[in-house]
Amino acid sequence: MDFSHINFYALSALINTFVSFFFGTFVYSQDKKSNLNRSFALFMFFIATYNLSIFFLIQSTSPELALIFGRGGILFAAFVPLSCLYFTLIFLDIWERYKVFVKWGVAIFSFFALAIVLPTDWLVKSVGPISVLDYFPQMGILYPFFLFFWIAYFVAVFTLLIVYYRGADGIKKAQIRYILLGLTLGNIGGSCNWILAAGIPINPPYIVLSFLVFSYGYAMLRHHLFSIRMFAVEVLTFAIWFVLLVKILTVGETGGLVLYDVGIFFSVVLIGTFLIRIGVRESRQREMLAELNAELDYLNKNLKEKVAEQTKEIRKAYEVEKEA
Repeated sequence: MDFSHINFYALSALINTFVSFFFGTFVYSQDKKSNLNRSFALFMFFIATYNLSIFFLIQSTSPELALIFGRGGILFAAFVPLSCLYFTLIFLDIWERYKVFVKWGVAIFSFFALAIVLPTDWLVKSVGPISVLDYFPQMGILYPFFLFFWIAYFVAVFTLLIVYYRGADGIKKAQIRYILLGLTLGNIGGSCNWILAAGIPINPPYIVLSFLVFSYGYAMLRHHLFSIRMFAVEVLTFAIWFVLLVKILTVGETGGLVLYDVGIFFSVVLIGTFLIRIGVRESRQREMLAELNAELDYLNKNLKEKVAEQTKEIRKAYEVEKEA
């Protein structure tokens, strides 16, 4: 494995890995008991592990290593559309109606995963050079069936989002719009591997996958939990972490300097995490205060009407009692 030189395609996969990990971990940490947050984190986990496998595949210096990471990439990619459907069903609040498709998907994609783990040559036979990549998986006899189900599940996600977009309103409609945008761009970036697997030499636009993660993350955070200012702070903090990590991986330094950079990296991560948690706590307090103020305004506006109604009822009851 050679980390002394990381090309653009490997760097793109590494960016996708950390962006996915960041959004998934952050959203999950806000409400660990929420099924929506859990499903989003699971979706981000498979995207992150898939891209990490692609990174190590590109950086591999031997066909044996490349084959291992090539199989790993297909393994995690198998569960990307399934986890995406799982998140979508919970997000649209239609889990009970369509959960059978997720259960069938677990069985289907687990079969393909088993074909990789055994290992057999049914899905991945070997690795070989194509386009700008020194090693890329050569697909086996089960690959067309795998690709069929992979595409089918993403088509199901697109269909559900479009159908429910028409009847949505307000925040929900804006969230679906961002998710559809990210899903479209993400599939453009992700489908490049299937084109390469078909033997068509193209330059894989892996970096486009980051737009999928940003769109999903923006839909979850901007329109549900936090203000755009807090969101920008989080993204900036994460960008600093990533730049420092890339420096550690790419710059050839002596052992002492590497340890120094690693120490700085972990210090910045700890400080950044602490500051973000403080910001999140303050943001939640502001939201609670805003809700309380809204309730107080509502009570003030309706207090006179309620007093008048109650006074009228008391007078009516008094008249009835007087007549009796």
